[in-house]
Amino acid sequence: MTQKSLQDLIADGSVKVESAESPEDAKHRRRKDLLLSLAAIFIAIVFLFGVGGFSGYFLITGQGSAEERMCAASVLTSIATGAVGFAFGKNT
Repeated sequence: MTQKSLQDLIADGSVKVESAESPEDAKHRRRKDLLLSLAAIFIAIVFLFGVGGFSGYFLITGQGSAEERMCAASVLTSIATGAVGFAFGKNT
């Protein structure tokens, strides 16, 4: 029995490569995935700016006890560390 490579089978027309979904379905799925990704990124950015802004305002105005200001400083430090880690982190 002789063995043929995949290239030979495709060239002979013995093997056809077809997608299981139609081009319209694929376009719709990609559009939906893009919109969901953008929505998640937008929500994360709004949340980070909201929490960061609240903590920054809390620290600048000096309201609350020393323990609460330390907690706000920890939140801001965590946000800054996460941003730096995201921007300059390694791809794993």
